[in-house]
Amino acid sequence: MIARPILPRVIGHRGAAAKAPENTLAGFRRAQALGCAWVEFDVRLSSDAHPVVFHDDRLERTTDGAGAVGAATLDELLRRDAGSHFGPDYRGERIPTLDATLELLAALGLGGNVELKAEPGREELLAAAVASALARAATKRVAAVLVTSFS
Repeated sequence: MIARPILPRVIGHRGAAAKAPENTLAGFRRAQALGCAWVEFDVRLSSDAHPVVFHDDRLERTTDGAGAVGAATLDELLRRDAGSHFGPDYRGERIPTLDATLELLAALGLGGNVELKAEPGREELLAAAVASALARAATKRVAAVLVTSFS
């Protein structure tokens, strides 16, 4: 039987995207501080098949990097500054892994809507990577999680 979480009326979109850098740990902390019980965030794969929390298919809009997310290794993505574009208080905020995000959600008591952003031909690989991360997180008392996708 699949559990159906009760969703609140308001879910922080990409964390608290109007108040902190989107899809970052700082953004999720801010959403919780603003009273959100759930956050929505996007997951993509690095070139070496690690799930990272990132919306766009390219790095330019929200980081100091350039190029496709799916063309960069996890190590390359973790070096990107994903906060400076939002403001100096967020300088040094990094692109989070899905594992780090799920760990923070557990610590904050937040539910998560994990939106899969798969590149064509990598849908099953992304789904498997997310399922593995969720299985690992199950031992850490993560609050409810809903996985969604347009694929």
